[in-house]
Amino acid sequence: MLSERIAQLDSVFRNHKIKTGYDFNNADTINIIIQTSIESNYSSVIIWNFKDTISYREDVKVEVTGKEKKITVYAPFLDKNEHGISISPDRDSLVVLASIGTFEKALQMAEDHPIFDGAISNIIKAEKRNGRYFIRNKYLPPFGFIRNSNKK
Repeated sequence: MLSERIAQLDSVFRNHKIKTGYDFNNADTINIIIQTSIESNYSSVIIWNFKDTISYREDVKVEVTGKEKKITVYAPFLDKNEHGISISPDRDSLVVLASIGTFEKALQMAEDHPIFDGAISNIIKAEKRNGRYFIRNKYLPPFGFIRNSNKK
């Protein structure tokens, strides 16, 4: 599973460099959130730093033979409704907390707002120090927030 994820990230980074010219492999800081559905085992991923962002989801393609193949589909991580408002406050919060590196706060929020379906989240922050990456990550149980629409 880890080797499959590394190969996927390598492919995404190579494709992004070809498309935009930006090489995440040379970045000093990389933030990654991987949310994996506990029902389908497919993930939505966002990778960003202060210069660029990549977001995609895994999907399945059914070939003519009937065989299923996992594919990468570039898609927004932070979906918005027709008014431009994010429809996933849990993802909004994760992006903010991962950006500033407050992983323990993210875990506490997830534990305080459990749900019994949804996605397991993995937040990762890789920072280059003295030419080597220092990597921190935290797995979060499924959680969810409800946007309060009763603003006064």
